Amino acid sequence: MTSPPDRHGAVYLIDDQIFVRTQESLRALSGRGVESYVVWVGELGDRKGWVRDVWPLNTEAGAYHARVAFAHVLALATRVEAKGWYILAQLHTHPSEAFHSRVDDASPLSSQVGFISIVVPDFAQGEPLVGWAAYEHLGRGKWRRIAAREMRKRFREGPSLDL
Repeated sequence: MTSPPDRHGAVYLIDDQIFVRTQESLRALSGRGVESYVVWVGELGDRKGWVRDVWPLNTEAGAYHARVAFAHVLALATRVEAKGWYILAQLHTHPSEAFHSRVDDASPLSSQVGFISIVVPDFAQGEPLVGWAAYEHLGRGKWRRIAAREMRKRFREGPSLDL
């Protein structure tokens, strides 16, 4: 069994429509005033990735929390594996400001070092990328916020063909 590619510090190439579809999906899912989740999925090489799609997730949610049931996580893993892809990032909404809560720290969809978690403010009512807060998993429940300047370097808009 081979180990997954190293994703710590990875750069992701993302078609601009993925950003738009992400925001629209989160906005629609949060329309009832609840937190919502999507994942970016795609290919992953050593420290580089290609976001191929955005998939909404079924959650048990309220205004200040969302939980992806274990059965849905397993179904997601099966779906991703069938495509030969990886879950590259989880994205979810908050009702106001974007930050990583203690619950977010403790229960990511992946515990792999370098996994990305992005929080979108205001139930995704704004424009794509505006106010988003991104975090990188360091392992053992520790996360590092990715500064705006670094976000622009690591999440690049463009066709998802070459990196």
